[in-house]
Amino acid sequence: MRSCRLAVLSRTAIVPVLVLLAASGWAQAVEQWRCAFDLHQGDRGTLELSRAGSRIEGLMIIPVGERRVEHKVSGEWQGEGIAFSRVLSATSFQPFRGTVSATAADRATMAGQFAAGFAGAWSAECQRTQVSVSPSVTPEARRSQPAPPKASRDAKTVAQVNTLDTTMASRDARTVVQVNTLGTTLTEMSGVILDLQAKAPTAKWTDSWAVVGFAGDPANPRGFARYVDNAVLEDGQAHGRVLEAHPASHKRAILVGRYAGVTIPQTGAELQAGIGFLKDAAAPDGIYFEVRGEFDAYHGLRLRREYLERGDGHVVADFTQDLSRFRGLTGTVVLSVAVGDRDSVQPGAVWVTPRLVSPAGGPLFASFVGGGVGSGRNGSQLQNAWGEFLYGDVTLVLVFANVDRSYSVQIESYFGDQPVGTTNLPAIQAGQTELWTTLQRTAKGSWRERVIFNGTYVGDLRYQISKL
Repeated sequence: MRSCRLAVLSRTAIVPVLVLLAASGWAQAVEQWRCAFDLHQGDRGTLELSRAGSRIEGLMIIPVGERRVEHKVSGEWQGEGIAFSRVLSATSFQPFRGTVSATAADRATMAGQFAAGFAGAWSAECQRTQVSVSPSVTPEARRSQPAPPKASRDAKTVAQVNTLDTTMASRDARTVVQVNTLGTTLTEMSGVILDLQAKAPTAKWTDSWAVVGFAGDPANPRGFARYVDNAVLEDGQAHGRVLEAHPASHKRAILVGRYAGVTIPQTGAELQAGIGFLKDAAAPDGIYFEVRGEFDAYHGLRLRREYLERGDGHVVADFTQDLSRFRGLTGTVVLSVAVGDRDSVQPGAVWVTPRLVSPAGGPLFASFVGGGVGSGRNGSQLQNAWGEFLYGDVTLVLVFANVDRSYSVQIESYFGDQPVGTTNLPAIQAGQTELWTTLQRTAKGSWRERVIFNGTYVGDLRYQISKL
């Protein structure tokens, strides 16, 4: 990536002007920052920020081959703390948080965590490239103060301020990802195949195989699915209408919604959604969210991927699931929520704007598709996949999509609730789609693998060892 040096305004020259104008109630400083960022074990690029007070807006720019992928960012930078989100798609955001350390008058380093569950690490080396003055006129200031100097109200300064007026609330319906210099947006390039939230009343909702219907009764011990309007979620934010799905209150309960008659286009498809909990919902052990396809004509690997959301105060806004392996087929798309090995305590698990989207023409991000376990391998297939008599050595396969460079892969293994070790698998390389490995299992019972892709938690695989 080519770097360039940008002129920096003299701090001593501009500070008296800023102090004078700010004291009169007519202006605030707008700082421009340029950062070289590193999403450890992943992308690198440039972060361009405009900072007015504690508010920041800008772009995260990532070179991908000959393309330039841009993500809008927005958030807060107060003192030594920074928190912002980058937009991945029309309804998908990725949170960042971290600390800021000044290394000089106009330089700083940043470091922190990002992505779902803040499981990924990031850092940045930043330089302030410009400080300008923008009008900030309150009604009280306008009545009590003389007009400001014309020099502080020129068109250039006003234009700089206008770049800051995009709010968090407006971003979910506007342009978010640019993949070339023409500024084409993801919402213009992608088509919605199925709005799973809007079509929820037509889906078949079951507790295991007992039909519970829609909209369900929260008093039903078998569980329920329903809309919640004007929903406030665990992050304290209002999210409008959400789709609540609550399994029965017993161990290993699962609530399933099946959307039949869905055709996956030849260009593939991806499910995009937010997942989380209603405010004040009690979920000490979390809920497993899962998306899968049931397509009779598909004869490939039987993959699973369950995402454990723990109700930690952060809505996972960037959940996606690639279903492109079913391209050209017609079948059923499934949403499910499962309790795990402990009882469900209280309702509250929600899907936020789940939609099946065609990515045709849009940017494709490297992602974890799912995995499978079996007693052995036969070419590209698992023997005894998810079999009743898994024991001893277990074969594990992990499947990925759109891998454009080298990415790290780890698995954290658990027997019941107890961690039993972390395994660093070989890095997956550009163009590669599968990783195979053998796991030695010496205890009968419930096992799971927690998959860490590119430093970020992406899902669990749960299975039983039934014989030794």
